[in-house]
Amino acid sequence: MIIVSAQAFPPRKGGIQSLLFGAAQAMCNAGHDVKVFADGNKQAGQWDKEQNHPFIIQRFSGWKPIRQRVKSLHIKKATTQHDVKAIYFDTWKSLENLKGDFDIPLIVWTHGNDVNDMGKRQGRIKAALTRADKIICVSSHTYNTVANILGSDEKLALIHPSPNPIQTPTAEENANTEQAWQTTQPRLVSFCRLIDWKGIDHALKALPEVIQHYPEARFLIGGEGDDKTRLEEIIRDLNLSQSIEFIGWVSETQKSAFLSSADIFLQPGRDVKGEKEGYGISYAEAALHGLPSIAGNAGGAPDAVVEGKTGFVVDATNPQNISAAILKILSDPNLHKSMRENCTSYGKTCLWDHKINEILALAGLEKQI
Repeated sequence: MIIVSAQAFPPRKGGIQSLLFGAAQAMCNAGHDVKVFADGNKQAGQWDKEQNHPFIIQRFSGWKPIRQRVKSLHIKKATTQHDVKAIYFDTWKSLENLKGDFDIPLIVWTHGNDVNDMGKRQGRIKAALTRADKIICVSSHTYNTVANILGSDEKLALIHPSPNPIQTPTAEENANTEQAWQTTQPRLVSFCRLIDWKGIDHALKALPEVIQHYPEARFLIGGEGDDKTRLEEIIRDLNLSQSIEFIGWVSETQKSAFLSSADIFLQPGRDVKGEKEGYGISYAEAALHGLPSIAGNAGGAPDAVVEGKTGFVVDATNPQNISAAILKILSDPNLHKSMRENCTSYGKTCLWDHKINEILALAGLEKQI
């Protein structure tokens, strides 16, 4: 059995949640029994019942100190009752919360913003990572950050996150997608939490230049977040209401419909007070759908976009750089077609089938089927 311990796990939204869910599924598909110990309330438990997971999942809720202690005790008990081969942790916090000694591999993911804290938590981060047998870094930026914290890269492994496979939308979802676009082209789309460092504000500020050349351009923004009110103000100030629409969170199949029918995935993130993209699994997901991306050059995003091949990586602190990249793709049909082809082939190499072997090997394991 493999144990996965996670504070961040679906149905909560986010890159870490998607990564851990995909990893647990991939471990099962590789022939291993998997049990997930995840935080979550009654609503999460109900969601689990509706999903038919290939893994066993046990949820923990309540006051944080008690929740952490109870989860730790249950994990320890599981290691005495089952032949547990390894424990994988979503972040250093989950590893820190596990009490006791273990003679099995302890493997932890590091993502970016979770290990960027050089303040009062630095000692805790270093202590937890020192305890790990292996550390998975999701990007080159994260790898360098963790190596600096530990003073060594001996235990580190650079393994990029994998997007989920394409899920075929229904005819109704395809029809809803076309209705949302309201135009033939060009079509720009983004899916992310609406927070400042995702760069949607500067994407909006880049749009007027694009609309001068392509008056029918439309930008659909999927997701929710605390920055939405500010983004709506920018749209009003720039008189962009006819060109932009917030579509909220959508199902995975509906998302596939939007990604498959768009021209550019636009998410030009940047560094905002030290927070930035850890990797950017959304760019790999877009590539899998044959969709070129425009990403910012902060954090781990440059690892997720092959510059000039599957999109462009720009200095997203300046909206003019963003508009220039958009126009470069849209104005050159041959480049756009080439990028689409590159994206499709590159996206397939990012899938879990190609990555799970590396993750299992860190614990001395391999595929069973």
